[in-house]
Amino acid sequence: MVCPQDQPDTVRVVIAKAGDSVSYDVQLNLLNLKLESKHSYTLHFRARADHPRSVGVGAAQAHDPWMGLGLYEEIELSPEWRDFQKEFIATADDDYARIHFDLGTRAIPVEVSQVRLCRDKDDDIAGQNAQAPPNLDFGAFRRLTPISRKWGFDRGLPIDRYYIEEFLARHASDIRGRVLEIEDDLYTRNFGGDAVAVRDVLHVAAGNPRATIVADLTDAGHIPSDLFDCAIVTETLQYIYEVRAAVTTLHRILKPGGVLLATFPGLTRISQEEWADSWFWRFTAASARRLFGDVFGDANVEIQSAGNVLSAVSFLHGLAKEDLRQEELDHRDPDYEVIITVRAVKLARTS
Repeated sequence: MVCPQDQPDTVRVVIAKAGDSVSYDVQLNLLNLKLESKHSYTLHFRARADHPRSVGVGAAQAHDPWMGLGLYEEIELSPEWRDFQKEFIATADDDYARIHFDLGTRAIPVEVSQVRLCRDKDDDIAGQNAQAPPNLDFGAFRRLTPISRKWGFDRGLPIDRYYIEEFLARHASDIRGRVLEIEDDLYTRNFGGDAVAVRDVLHVAAGNPRATIVADLTDAGHIPSDLFDCAIVTETLQYIYEVRAAVTTLHRILKPGGVLLATFPGLTRISQEEWADSWFWRFTAASARRLFGDVFGDANVEIQSAGNVLSAVSFLHGLAKEDLRQEELDHRDPDYEVIITVRAVKLARTS
């Protein structure tokens, strides 16, 4: 067993003779580990072999009776370095446990590097390369209450509204003819302009002076079919429990070739004061694709998301567009869906 000079954290095990040995006749051990029963651990390491071969890796006692402690697995090695991550739950308490690599049965050299054992996936408890996480300066974010509970309106344009308006601006040419919008006609006027012939506003209950139609989208049989060239439905569907019925209604009342432009939140806070009893859903791009694809047809639906980790955290804190740089707002990371957008087209009749 040697440590290559150019790779001081790597151990190379050269096996002179394998013969009829069993795998544990040749072992590489990381000793003096403390494991606690029923705690979760993750073993990280890199490994390779001069030629393809299998080796065993496990956690066990380093003393009689040499009992296993929740991990044993055969892994396949090749001449290329591979990163491994093995999760397990310790089956007993032991102050003198070990991680062992069983290398017998084949006289093929093996190299192992960067062995690290973590408890609960974040606490390094062993490994030459283990490093304490750096101290983070959370600045104004180190707090248990948001910077603002006003969604960003008190600081400028809310971050979700920035993404919504950017989406509508990209599809402004769809906002034409007879257009339906929910609650008011702000976006119809701002993005449709002279291309709009008739502006309709739908509200679920009577009393909205801007509403031209009072209807529940889940049960709106009094709205004629094939009526609208475009429907703008922003930040609405999360409040509708029977959301599939609402999407079906929107499909029905669009003209053939008509376009639905919809948005809804992904990563968001909710308000216990305003909508606690009626905020039913949080969406993902995947759920939106399935929901609208089932109604409009997959080929007629375009789903996108907007956001990144910084804009998501900022939105949760109630910050606004003005608090971030343009490149910070516009960077897209699909792992952080602040807003999901949908452009769905009702298939035009062919005859």
